[in-house]
Amino acid sequence: MLTPEIFFETSALRPILDDELLTRSLLKIKDIEYRLIISNISLWELFSYKNTEIIKRRISNLILLWESLGDCKFSIATDYKGCVCKELAKKIEKTPIVSSTRRRKYKHDLYNLLNSTMMFDKDEIAKFEEDKKEMYETDILLQREAKNIGIPEEKKLLEEAKELNLSKEEILQQKAIEREKILLLHLKKYKSLSPDYYLIDDVIVNNRVAGLNMPTKKELLSNLERYKILRTYLMLCEIRMYGNCLSSTNGDPMAQLFRVKEGNWRDLRISCSAAYSKYFVVQDKDCRRICNTLKERGCIDFSSISLDEFQRKFL
Repeated sequence: MLTPEIFFETSALRPILDDELLTRSLLKIKDIEYRLIISNISLWELFSYKNTEIIKRRISNLILLWESLGDCKFSIATDYKGCVCKELAKKIEKTPIVSSTRRRKYKHDLYNLLNSTMMFDKDEIAKFEEDKKEMYETDILLQREAKNIGIPEEKKLLEEAKELNLSKEEILQQKAIEREKILLLHLKKYKSLSPDYYLIDDVIVNNRVAGLNMPTKKELLSNLERYKILRTYLMLCEIRMYGNCLSSTNGDPMAQLFRVKEGNWRDLRISCSAAYSKYFVVQDKDCRRICNTLKERGCIDFSSISLDEFQRKFL
């Protein structure tokens, strides 16, 4: 039987590692049927700059947690790309974690950090920076696509304006109002990935170029349960793209919830990596609301909770 997983995002992990009493309280997990997981991105975020007393305290508490719980109860997940690679290679039922060699290296680096002013693994930092750049490029792409939804080509637009005796600006304004209503309704009813969502093709092509054995679009869409991480990523991207189509003045709670905000793509990637977990502990309330809205609609399987909720439930 699989051990249920609790996935910690960095914002929820940081206050625990800042307080030894909180860290020790987390050791109670050893006595219940759960495994704690953090993303390898969290290591970079917590320890990737020059040491201070605060950083050293965090490292000490993380080592305490790791050594006390052991590798069976405390694991480090691979990054989003690594998770997708594992998922594409074969059917999996739990979060893909880093190799034993990589685990030993992380632990070795953490011990070294306690006694020096060195920075965390430079290769890891470079990978994180590359991943962050790709996320911002995705953000720009989604915003560009969002602006074009519901707007016909120039020629058709001008023909329609002429037929209705309107200027180009007036017909664009009319289309924007119509699009706002349609997209808001779509957001409120959203329950599954749209077959014609352009990012599906991009993901398939990009992963094939990278040498991965990607399913066809038809195979992917007919077996989304098989690809939980990829499905979660695509759905979060799609629903946020639709939210970003809505005007910033739209006060509907659904429009406010799903609008793309600067800097939230890292949270999105970590959310996807939690696809096989039972609980995702994250302090960002917008991230929790988005994930739990999709959970209520049957789109994803994990529940998102705050650190306070986690403590009440498990400690």
